[in-house]
Amino acid sequence: PNFRTQPFIWQEGSGFSLLPVFGSGDDASGMAEDLNHSNDVVGAAFVAASGTIQAVAWPAAAGIVGLNGTDPNTSVALAINSGRIAVGWTTLSNGDARGTVWNISQVHPPTASSSPVQRRGRWLASPTKSQATACLRARTALVTKTRLVACLESRGL
Repeated sequence: PNFRTQPFIWQEGSGFSLLPVFGSGDDASGMAEDLNHSNDVVGAAFVAASGTIQAVAWPAAAGIVGLNGTDPNTSVALAINSGRIAVGWTTLSNGDARGTVWNISQVHPPTASSSPVQRRGRWLASPTKSQATACLRARTALVTKTRLVACLESRGL
């Protein structure tokens, strides 16, 4: 059977707000993984064109943007900090996974859920790439999302 998941955020007072996904129908699904204080959400959504789950952001919960450019491999954004730096992983063509960092502040305007997938290239935080890489390599930082975000924030990201 098809299982469709619908990403959402919950706010006290207004309750649940559904986040858009790519396309419509049984294969249109996604999952929200983390939310920062500015209401930017990151996670993943199914992209029918590639048949994979791709890392996405919902900037300030308005629209959806693919984060991994034209890379057709599976990816997931797991956490985002107040500096709008998101972390997660991307699968390489050989099947190996690698830690990935995206700068959400460089994301172009989001697309609506009924629009084609917006793919704009990878947004690595270039000036701080080595600092983010240190967090992605630190075993203690990779135990939980909270520790990973704390590691990034301790480095000013």
